[in-house]
Amino acid sequence: DVVKGWNIIAGILPNEAITADSQIKASDIKAVWYYAPDLKKYIQIHPNLDMSAQIDDDVALTSAMWVYSDKAGRLKYSTLEDYMPLDLRQFSSGYNFFTITPDIEGLTFEDIGGGCNIEKIFGWDSSVQNWVVFPLDEDFHKDTMGLGLIVKVSSDCTLNKPSESNGVSPPPIIPSC
Repeated sequence: DVVKGWNIIAGILPNEAITADSQIKASDIKAVWYYAPDLKKYIQIHPNLDMSAQIDDDVALTSAMWVYSDKAGRLKYSTLEDYMPLDLRQFSSGYNFFTITPDIEGLTFEDIGGGCNIEKIFGWDSSVQNWVVFPLDEDFHKDTMGLGLIVKVSSDCTLNKPSESNGVSPPPIIPSC
């Protein structure tokens, strides 16, 4: 669901991805902006794609983006790229737009943070058009899938998914003397 105004959602190319049964049509989307963390600047995606920007399409389309809609309603669209596994999702030092995806349902940033020193996480409360703090220990749940967050990290890093070992690991190898 999107509101009239600014929303942060999974990456979209409105003219190519919106499904026929969507309440929000491509004509309702007035602007889409991608934040390129490595360039530390915004790149316009819609209505005019900034072709001068040297960005990785796979990374851009699997990141969250600012989307401005002229009306509220359910926006249904197909993602144009498969989301990278967590252990390949990288953050650049500073601010990064992050999409909440089904593979992290039930987890928290504490679970997936890996070697990232996460300084702050913000969500955009589209109903009041203002920032909210997103806690490190808040679970990602079904209702948040497809939404975007802004994550500030102190240095370049990669996320990781916790192992499926249920906390049971073999004893460490101790060399005999």
